[in-house]
Amino acid sequence: YTSCSPTLYMIGNSACGYMADQCFGDKMRVNLGITYPSKVPIWLFDRCVEIAKAVNAEWDLKSNWGLDFVINQHGEPVLVDLNMGRPNGNLALWLWASRSGQWFFHAGRWYIPQLASLHETLERLDSHGLLWTPGKAAGVFLIQHIPGHLSRYAIVCQSGHQELTHIAEKLHDLFPEFIAEGRS
Repeated sequence: YTSCSPTLYMIGNSACGYMADQCFGDKMRVNLGITYPSKVPIWLFDRCVEIAKAVNAEWDLKSNWGLDFVINQHGEPVLVDLNMGRPNGNLALWLWASRSGQWFFHAGRWYIPQLASLHETLERLDSHGLLWTPGKAAGVFLIQHIPGHLSRYAIVCQSGHQELTHIAEKLHDLFPEFIAEGRS
């Protein structure tokens, strides 16, 4: 049992870089988003790349595709999903993080209340020191802001998973109305 499902992005027969973790809560029933880089050890990453290359030996995939894994009771990866024919949902963010130096990120979803304006949301983030801007070592930026609907955000930092968790907790405390029960 793990609360994260390792995710590997490929281009053709090559891994795009290190894996990400698809994180879950509420006994694996609620998808909390993607965290990069994965916490899996390098040997597990290597094993997942081997599995991906075995799949590609049969299918000869050329463009961007992805694999989702779960870890079984013996600690081995088990392929549970293939994503093909479209860019992976967090590919742009993942590529930015992997090409911009030592960045960690978590991409999540939240429900934006109908009357929550983008300007007010950004001001609230900024006034609490959470808004990421170039030059900052950590913060939150909005990927999508659609009042009345699920939208996306990203938390980025340079110091590691513990800082991501700390920022996520502050974000959830600051915007409890955005994290609606059953809407993740």
